[in-house]
Amino acid sequence: MPSNLDLDIQIGKTIKYANNQSLEFSIELMNVTSIFRKNVAGIKYNDAYEKDGKDYGMGFLPALHVNYRF
Repeated sequence: MPSNLDLDIQIGKTIKYANNQSLEFSIELMNVTSIFRKNVAGIKYNDAYEKDGKDYGMGFLPALHVNYRF
């Protein structure tokens, strides 16, 4: 199988309040490298055990996080 490369990036901001309370916002970009190339997760075989193609991993996935701590 070819080599696999994953790059995840997360950027966040925390706002602190009185009494140890805080509000955190962050955005996470998972598997950024899949924008430029697909990562092979496995090789598919048919019923005759002949190579039938490739399975690819998860694509690019952005996520937004909000946490309130009290």
